[in-house]
Amino acid sequence: MLCLAPLAPAEGVFCATAKDCYLMANAVEHPSFGLHLATAPLTASGETGHATFIVLNGRLDHIHLDEPGLLPLGTSGTVDHADMRRHLAAISYRNYATVVQRCLPAVDDDYALRAAAQAVAFAADHYLPVDTR
Repeated sequence: MLCLAPLAPAEGVFCATAKDCYLMANAVEHPSFGLHLATAPLTASGETGHATFIVLNGRLDHIHLDEPGLLPLGTSGTVDHADMRRHLAAISYRNYATVVQRCLPAVDDDYALRAAAQAVAFAADHYLPVDTR
């Protein structure tokens, strides 16, 4: 699948919003052309309200869980991941979610592994549905 994704306002102007990407994906109207969002650009462009997500219900194919500057997930204090999770749950989103972060310079040999484990744990705590079996 090929997906369009909006960038943060400072990173580009082509399909710069979720709405722009939604309109373009619908105009292309191909089953292998989808829509991809990322939590940091949504926050930067002010598109974190429920109206953004309800329009994408059934159309969103992939979401990146990220922070501005690709900081480790959950560390910027900018992205409200609990709110993002509520919006995704409200539209019954069940597709792919990817943790995206830049590996900062290593402090020691295990730094990258610890940072990745912390990001995955944060994503699990904030985004994975509770198993009610």
